[in-house]
Amino acid sequence: MFEAQVAYYLNKYLGKYLQGLDADSLRISVWRGDVELRNLSLRPEALQDLDLPVTVKAGLLGRLTLKVPWTALGREPVVVEFDRLYLLACPKDPLQPAQGAKVDVSQYEAEVAAGELSAKRQRVLAAETQWLQELQAKMALKAQQLQQQQQQQGQGQGGTPKRAGGGGLFNINLQALIHTILGNLQLRLTNVHIRYEDSCSLPGQLLSGGLLLGRVSAHTVDEKGREAFVTADVLNLLRKAIVLQDFGVYFDVGSPFMDPPKDWASLNAREWDMLLSPARHAPAAIAVGGGGGGGGGSGGPQYRHHFLLLPISGQMNYVRRSTRFLSTSQSSDGSDDGGGGGRPPRQEGRIALRALSLALSREQYVGARALLEALDDYTANAPYRAMRPHCRPTSGADARVWWRYALFAVQKQLRLQRGGGCSWAQLQTACRLRKKYIPAYARCLTAAAAAAVGAPSGTGATTASSGRGGGGGMSLEVVAGLGGDDSIGEMDAQLPEGTILLFRRMAHAMAQSQKPAAATTIATTSAAATLTATSSTTDGAQGRVQTRTSAAGGGWVGWLMRGKRPPAAAAPVSATLTPEEWDRLQQLLLQEDVEDVDAPGDVSGTEGDGGDGPYFLSALLEVAVERCSLQLDAVQGGVAQPLISASMQAVGIRILRYPTTLGVSLRVGWAGLESPNGVLLCTGQLSSSNGLNKQSAVAKLSGKGSRYGAAAAGDV
Repeated sequence: MFEAQVAYYLNKYLGKYLQGLDADSLRISVWRGDVELRNLSLRPEALQDLDLPVTVKAGLLGRLTLKVPWTALGREPVVVEFDRLYLLACPKDPLQPAQGAKVDVSQYEAEVAAGELSAKRQRVLAAETQWLQELQAKMALKAQQLQQQQQQQGQGQGGTPKRAGGGGLFNINLQALIHTILGNLQLRLTNVHIRYEDSCSLPGQLLSGGLLLGRVSAHTVDEKGREAFVTADVLNLLRKAIVLQDFGVYFDVGSPFMDPPKDWASLNAREWDMLLSPARHAPAAIAVGGGGGGGGGSGGPQYRHHFLLLPISGQMNYVRRSTRFLSTSQSSDGSDDGGGGGRPPRQEGRIALRALSLALSREQYVGARALLEALDDYTANAPYRAMRPHCRPTSGADARVWWRYALFAVQKQLRLQRGGGCSWAQLQTACRLRKKYIPAYARCLTAAAAAAVGAPSGTGATTASSGRGGGGGMSLEVVAGLGGDDSIGEMDAQLPEGTILLFRRMAHAMAQSQKPAAATTIATTSAAATLTATSSTTDGAQGRVQTRTSAAGGGWVGWLMRGKRPPAAAAPVSATLTPEEWDRLQQLLLQEDVEDVDAPGDVSGTEGDGGDGPYFLSALLEVAVERCSLQLDAVQGGVAQPLISASMQAVGIRILRYPTTLGVSLRVGWAGLESPNGVLLCTGQLSSSNGLNKQSAVAKLSGKGSRYGAAAAGDV
């Protein structure tokens, strides 16, 4: 039974990319807390979310391990490991029109209309689902903040704060435990090889490229950069160290493709390692020096490649400070990076690389240009690909179909260029359908929610967990039935996407307002938490229930005439809404959004309150490279011969981002230009120290005015 539950959640999150996630492929140790999956195949559609003209020809995930220390949960980190990720991609097969196929003009127009409507409804459904998910997350955050405020008020009055939710101390400890687990999560990814093979982008040439990665890991560190397990304010002050080993990119022109001994789907794990192990494709120096793991030992072939980016190794330290942390504390590490009166930046990253070497030949340039042109053509044709006829442009009816396709493509291009403009006819249609669409969609939501409540658990009904049990009349319990029925689909065909999404948000508010009222003994604080969360996260365009909320002069004109005035004291109250809920609903109608707690900016912009004033340093990035070089090669007889090489040493880059300004400083310790016959240019040693200093040359990219640009230069 435990295996089935694990398989369910793994299928839910990884089933889109991996095949074979079931109880038979799991090896679970309940007492040790280890979940291990081995030799899982990648699905052909694993890369479809990237919207690229590529598909997965074959792929393997050698091992996925999840280590959960149940006996020391909250004291030891949870570790997620991915090992031996091999992926072979190739171009998508173009859809060739069927020879001799006949398509009628009316049939073609009906297919195009149905396809366009289906794609539009899918986009609206995705936007609606994302909006609901964000709303639920923000509701939970607001309820948590209100609970913390009540606890602080109770402590200030000398009393014992009451913990909402009925969980007592267990709820608080559970929440802190979850934050500790997430903040100390460790991720390890080893032995990755992603390869692409293309024989059609450049006629007469075989193009192949690949990405190699020996190891990348991320773990939590303390203020001194040492690996640690942090329990205090781990999400308010997040410190992570990312270690990178042997990351490289190669691109071959004219080299033969990978030749497996049998079909890719029939290969075992050892045969995959023999073909795609990163150690077998690394440069000779790295392969001899180690490269470890993934079957890269002796006894197999070593593959030679022309590397665009020679394998690099380095480390990055990342720090993220929340708004709450910035508003309640000052810089404790003694560093002043030039922003906001000594306050540390919101995000801070420092990258240190040992060597960065780039190489490019003429053949690689021509091949890369052909790939980019193919990608550009694919991107340009993407909006019209679904409308392409399935017949060849011959004479007669087929020619008329292709002319109709050209007309539809031009019309769609004009709509895309015009943006979200609305014609008078569309406005009339929207006004006519509004009173019909919103109640109909609200009924679909209510009926689906009622069916979900009566259905047994595990049937897949989609409901929101946040807000349940709180009793607030505005909690988000109705999220089942998204998309509506056939009548909704008929109205969707007459409305633009933005209008559909607006009407659906209004229908969600109507469905919430029509729910039966909860028991009268519900705590006021619980209802206030739910209502506050709802008003702070909706877009304000939802929830206009005119038949219940409008006074004299209702409808759209009456709503517009009300403007931003607060609701009247004697406003009629629905039988299912309390006066407090009525006020919150009016705030939704008047589009009064409450700003997010961790939003990028604050209207006050004053120092010490977490606001982002014009001189507040929001992000800092420092990059230090010991050696970097760029080499242009000429390939002769399959061997790359250098033509010219430019190199630098002790390179440092600092980037400072302010609300309206970007400051960039660059430091180079030594630079030179050389050819096979000798040195062409050399600067000499500029400085003996690595990194950045206060006397670095500064290049400013100002977004608004010279005043902020000068501030950025002074801070650097």
